[in-house]
Amino acid sequence: MKIEPRNQLWKEVGVRIVFPAIVFLGLYVLAMFYFILPTMRENLLARKKEMIKELVQAGWSTILVNYQEEQSGEFTRAEAQRRAIRRLRLMRYGEDLKDYFWVNDIQGHMVMHPHLPEMEGQDMIDFVDPAGVRIFVQFAQIAEQHGAGYMEYMWQWKDDPQRVAPKLSYVKLFEPWNWVLGTGVYTEDVDAEIAALTWQLTIVALAILAAAIVSVSFIIGHGIRTGRLRRLAEESLDLERDFSQRLIDNAQAIILVLDPQCMVITCNKYTETLTGYSLEELKGKSWLEAFIPADQRTDIQDAFAKTLAGEHTHGNINPIVVRDGREVFVEWYDDELRDASGNIFGILAIGRDVTARLQSERERRQLQEQLHQAQKMEAVGQLASGIAHDFSNLLMVVMGNLTNLKRQLADNEPAQRELDMMAEAVEQASGITKSLLTFSRKLPAEMKPLPIAEIVETSARMLHRLLPTAIDLRVEINDQARSLQIKGDSTQLQQVILNLALNARDAMPQGGLLRIAAAPRPLPRDSVGVATENQVAGVQIAVSDTGSGMSPEVLERIYEPFYSTKPRGQGTGLGLAIVLGIVQNHGGHITVESEMGRGTCFKVWLPVPRPEDMDPVFLADRKITVGRGQRLLLAEDHPYIRQIMATTLEAEGYRVASVGDGAALMRYYKAHMENIDLLVVDIDLPERTGLDCLREMRAGGFDRPVIVITGSGDLDAEEQLDEYSLLLRKPFQMADLTRLAGNLLQQTQHKEVEP
Repeated sequence: MKIEPRNQLWKEVGVRIVFPAIVFLGLYVLAMFYFILPTMRENLLARKKEMIKELVQAGWSTILVNYQEEQSGEFTRAEAQRRAIRRLRLMRYGEDLKDYFWVNDIQGHMVMHPHLPEMEGQDMIDFVDPAGVRIFVQFAQIAEQHGAGYMEYMWQWKDDPQRVAPKLSYVKLFEPWNWVLGTGVYTEDVDAEIAALTWQLTIVALAILAAAIVSVSFIIGHGIRTGRLRRLAEESLDLERDFSQRLIDNAQAIILVLDPQCMVITCNKYTETLTGYSLEELKGKSWLEAFIPADQRTDIQDAFAKTLAGEHTHGNINPIVVRDGREVFVEWYDDELRDASGNIFGILAIGRDVTARLQSERERRQLQEQLHQAQKMEAVGQLASGIAHDFSNLLMVVMGNLTNLKRQLADNEPAQRELDMMAEAVEQASGITKSLLTFSRKLPAEMKPLPIAEIVETSARMLHRLLPTAIDLRVEINDQARSLQIKGDSTQLQQVILNLALNARDAMPQGGLLRIAAAPRPLPRDSVGVATENQVAGVQIAVSDTGSGMSPEVLERIYEPFYSTKPRGQGTGLGLAIVLGIVQNHGGHITVESEMGRGTCFKVWLPVPRPEDMDPVFLADRKITVGRGQRLLLAEDHPYIRQIMATTLEAEGYRVASVGDGAALMRYYKAHMENIDLLVVDIDLPERTGLDCLREMRAGGFDRPVIVITGSGDLDAEEQLDEYSLLLRKPFQMADLTRLAGNLLQQTQHKEVEP
């Protein structure tokens, strides 16, 4: 009889104290290792990242001060940079002041490193960390592509060359000097802090467990059976439950208790915040019907059934629809809940919001698709460049023969009209060739004076063939605008108008009004390249439609490369990005106004240069200067083009000797170097290139003017020419060749007679 109360005490203690203590400890450990510590590590790492970002901004501001001293003329660039380096070298932080800043340039050269001064001035392109990462190449790429960013890699531990540790750095581009400024923190510091915190939390858990054990031992040992013992035990349990509830409520994760029918029994505060419902509203509500999309409820029911059967289901991801209609993706960790008898009475569901992670993964896949698209476009561009090169040679033959026919049939007016029509068609084909080269990025902008009216009207003529009859095209050119000239590339500017007009066409599938207007307008004060205190004269081209319009969300992204609202296969997403680039390269400005259902209006401003700012080469007399027997050496590998050019030049009064390859050019030059007044040479000669021959001739003392011809669209060809050489791109009119030859010979003659 005496044993029964003791057995009853053990049973009561086990049910009312030991079991809750074990459950609490289990929840504590689960919350600590699955959510609290990972969340605290993420927060700590985020603070570290924000710290180094702010430090880099402070260092960047230091460089900016020295740059402003340079701009004010107080110091030269070299002195300003030395002052900046001295300041940055002395800037240290951290507990032992061993954390530092470094500077490299975008070409990968080390500019300044406090711990490794032997690296300064060295090319760090091939420098790799133990994992094979080309650190300084990636620094430069991050700075060039994004302006600033983070990067993880392996690096020497502070000033200890024998130790290498993982490091997280933030770099930022200082564009005026092409410097990349950076600093970083060692992630081992973060791990050390988390380890210390883990140890502290473990001690707390063990202390709580020890306290529970001591309490139980004390109760059993002294046989306290009074109400005071029960009250103390209940208070202890209340404290534990309160602590456990606080821990659960503060966890940055969904914590749900569901009954076997998936009805909500209880949840934590985070669940209330995320779903938008209070606990009172959630209690007794079916989790499946309230939050799970209908097409996924069967899968979730199957997962819950497995959990109720004793299987652990971890890592499942599914969306839930919260109160405001948003879809939030949650990764779940489900376990069954058992009572004291071991019977399953519910489900403990713990979920983490992974919406941002999934969005990041989607964006990464989109970037990979965009890269693939860019690679395909590069291949198409290379094909277009090759076609344009061959096509330009064919056009040269046609152009040359048309010029000769017009000369021979000067008195035949009907023939002249037909030849003019053919010449216009060839000129349009020439524009197509230049467009192909521009598309393949192998033809730079050909900046020259252009009447704005001619650009608009030429574009309108091309549009007439591309617009359906349901669209009414109106062209309005202000009388003042007709007298204005801008300095630009006609092909690229026509591309701007055509791109905007074709987008307007696509916005009006049922027809409407497309209006292209040109009028004098000063550039906006905040536009690219315009000082705030002065207005710059300009002309405005407005392209407007009465189509469907664009939403504010679309307007925010229209200039993003690869962004398109058109169906797949009907747009590259590059049109407006190219338009923006062309306008900015011309020193211009572009704006857009749009309203859903009302239409869209793009306005393009282009600067109108003052006459004194025009290139004198472009303002030269457009009359063809007739030759007076000057001796020209012509080097062109295409036999038809060579023959036409020679015939045209001879008809203008020049004496022409022609060769077909680089070796023949050098043989003729060495035999007749004193009898050459002007050299006309193609870059792409067989055996030896034209530029190679020209360099050897210049080195040998040849100082006559040179016209260098190219049909390949080499971007760096013009940079390799001297002051006595000019570049002429195929296809060109024979009149352009004779005019350029006459101007060069006249300029050379004037220089020779100057005192």
